[in-house]
Amino acid sequence: MLFELAKWESRPNCLRAMAYEWCSTICEEYSSLRDGEELLFLSLEIGFRGLDPRYLWKDARPVHSKHYQHMVDIVFSSGGDEVIADLLQAWITHSFSQRPPKLLKPWAKYLVRLEHVVTTSQRLRRLAVRSVERLGFRPFKQAGVEVFTTLLDRLEVGVDDVSDANSRNGWLGLLLGVVQSPDGRRFLGYPYWELIPELAATMGWFSYFPAGYETQIMESLKEEQEWDMLGCWVGFVWLLRRPKVNSMPEDLERVTLLLLRQRSGVAKKLTMAAEITNTRYT
Repeated sequence: MLFELAKWESRPNCLRAMAYEWCSTICEEYSSLRDGEELLFLSLEIGFRGLDPRYLWKDARPVHSKHYQHMVDIVFSSGGDEVIADLLQAWITHSFSQRPPKLLKPWAKYLVRLEHVVTTSQRLRRLAVRSVERLGFRPFKQAGVEVFTTLLDRLEVGVDDVSDANSRNGWLGLLLGVVQSPDGRRFLGYPYWELIPELAATMGWFSYFPAGYETQIMESLKEEQEWDMLGCWVGFVWLLRRPKVNSMPEDLERVTLLLLRQRSGVAKKLTMAAEITNTRYT
């Protein structure tokens, strides 16, 4: 029966929900099943193969049972790219209006192991990007900032990967969480420093961290003479300003002038940031 269901091109959400429940039952009886792994992978395929990574489960949501962790262990240890992608799809279809269940937080330790995520399945890559966004930075702290930023390097996340407002908001908050720590600033790749102001430019006014933190990061990058990264950060700080409410702080003006002497090419980026800021509050 499962083989026949897997051939269906269009599957109703009720069938997807049932397939997820089958997975739980299979894991519960896994030790007594001769072909438990095959049945599990086939159920995941029936439930979640072929869905758009941006799809959200609206009228039927997965129920995460106590056997869910066993399923994760089996899939990540034995499953290929498409099976892992099926499981990621099952997870992220859960509505973005709800925070990730505590049961799902251990996913971080599995995601950082996806060393092959770029070179093989693009579907797996897209779903991994979506999963990291869904989790946020905090669950990855136990794995270590260096390990997490290595995963980010493999994913090569760009603006095209975060096209909707929820994704932009999620990734901006995640990256700002990374750069708050010295290790995060040291290990975060330059493309992600560039991504911070690019994401901020598409959003309204916001504040993701305690007042003054943007200055601390700015001064840290200046002391370390990380001029390219500092250029990205100063552009982001410019986007935080409300020009009609307050003038440019002295420390920002001082660092900007120093930066322009070190990297004259950053002037264009800062001009664009100023134009966006002025337009945003007119």
